[in-house]
Amino acid sequence: MRRTRRPRRRYHPAIGISTFTYAPARAATRVTAAASGAALGGLSLLVGLVDPNQHHYFGECPLRALTGFWCPACGATRASYAMFHGQVVTAFHDNVIWLVLAPIVAYAWLAWALDAFGHPVLPKVRVSPRLAIAFLVVLAVFFVVRNVPVAPFTALRLPA
Repeated sequence: MRRTRRPRRRYHPAIGISTFTYAPARAATRVTAAASGAALGGLSLLVGLVDPNQHHYFGECPLRALTGFWCPACGATRASYAMFHGQVVTAFHDNVIWLVLAPIVAYAWLAWALDAFGHPVLPKVRVSPRLAIAFLVVLAVFFVVRNVPVAPFTALRLPA
């Protein structure tokens, strides 16, 4: 039996995918993308409408409740609320890490969701092991510096 040669796929280096043919992801991936988008949209709407400084619907950080230490994520909800309302300085004070990380997370999710629905128009975020380790080191340093009870570092804490 004679084997037919498959056509050679062209590779587009800017977006990192083959441009010859592209099939959307499996249905389960599309459902996951749609469900996560709906959940993130609903949570974003809730955070944008309900001031976490006034209402405590979101609960307290478990690490803060158990140990008294500020974790790297403490204040992310307040920072998100401040970002939704255009208060960048307040968001910077509430959680500087989240202020930097939120747009990256949003972009990574959008690239993944578009790819899942068959529209790979954005390059996917690729995380190398070095980048992951560097990020964990930054989080650890932020955790330590945020909990130092000395004057310049106490600005990284939320009001108690």
